[in-house]
Amino acid sequence: MRAAFLCVTVPVLLSVLPGSATAQPTIPGRVVDDRSGVGIAARIEVIETKTALAADGDGRFVLDAAGAERLTLAVSHPRYYVHRVTIEVSAVASLEIRLVPIVTVADRIEVTASRAREGVDAASFTNVPQEKVAETQTPSASSSVISS
Repeated sequence: MRAAFLCVTVPVLLSVLPGSATAQPTIPGRVVDDRSGVGIAARIEVIETKTALAADGDGRFVLDAAGAERLTLAVSHPRYYVHRVTIEVSAVASLEIRLVPIVTVADRIEVTASRAREGVDAASFTNVPQEKVAETQTPSASSSVISS
């Protein structure tokens, strides 16, 4: 009778002890934009297991952490810098990962303009010949050049 009681009690105690492998098999989380706080459908890669999961459209995901003590995550999205984070599984109840946006400068600038036509458009203008423009761009004889 006593042996049967011990066999039943031990597994029950192990399942409720904090920090045990079965206490927290999953960790909920969310990936958000660092500036706006809006959820991002990012890719989360678990480095140790070489597995990946995807956050939904609101940035929410559930990480399988069963049997792990520490996990390293690489979180990525094409418009954001990759973020790496190492977590202690027993110390984390949920995750919020903030991605910093990549700000890029366009490789070209396009300038558009309208040209007024004499006698057609209701605008006053003066056409300056190319030679007149060139004269203003060349250094005059009175200008001095500083040399070192």
